[in-house]
Amino acid sequence: MQRSFKRRTLAATIATLCATGLTAAWADASPDAGARSDRTPGQRTGTHDRQLAFDAAKYTTITVTLDGVATPVRWYREVCYVGQPMALAPQQPALGPPIQVDNQACGYQNMNIFVREADASRRDNAILLNVNNSGWFASYQGGLGGWDGVAPITSTNYRGADIVAGRSYTSTSDTDKIGAALKRGMVYINRPPAAGAPRPPQASTATVSTRARRPPPSSTPRRPCATCA
Repeated sequence: MQRSFKRRTLAATIATLCATGLTAAWADASPDAGARSDRTPGQRTGTHDRQLAFDAAKYTTITVTLDGVATPVRWYREVCYVGQPMALAPQQPALGPPIQVDNQACGYQNMNIFVREADASRRDNAILLNVNNSGWFASYQGGLGGWDGVAPITSTNYRGADIVAGRSYTSTSDTDKIGAALKRGMVYINRPPAAGAPRPPQASTATVSTRARRPPPSSTPRRPCATCA
């Protein structure tokens, strides 16, 4: 007997779940987004508005199997979400051997955005922001070792894509948040955790530390315990 996807199972993986549709912002995105007339009176134009304008036409269509049915999904690949991303050295440390990263321009500060083709024109999509924060390590997101963008994705040629062409997902399983999200018309976003990623000097490349920096020890003297025996 199939059970409906438990709310608590889905909620445990959601960093942000909002009812405002990401496609509403997509429809308004343009190279001149910084000069739009829909701004609040007195709101200043952002310095990096043009760099951060979302290109709604820049996506790849992949096909997955959802509940046994072939389903086209839009993949907005590695959308940079900062105006001045940190440039990376070609080789980065990892939990294991170092990795050769393809996205040296914005490999730690991007999002992989997925939405079912049938839901792409909606303006009320909920958003499931999956940051995969399972520890205090910075995570690279993008191709590895010269991935050509066509070869099937594996753990050795790409990092940071939960929804992969050719894979099967189930909307009625308690352990498949991807299938549940796609079936409900959600926008599914992969964003890597960025703990421990220091900001490098301007106009330089950096090798990102995979460990978070510890806070400095407190200089405040401890008070004696008044109730201790």
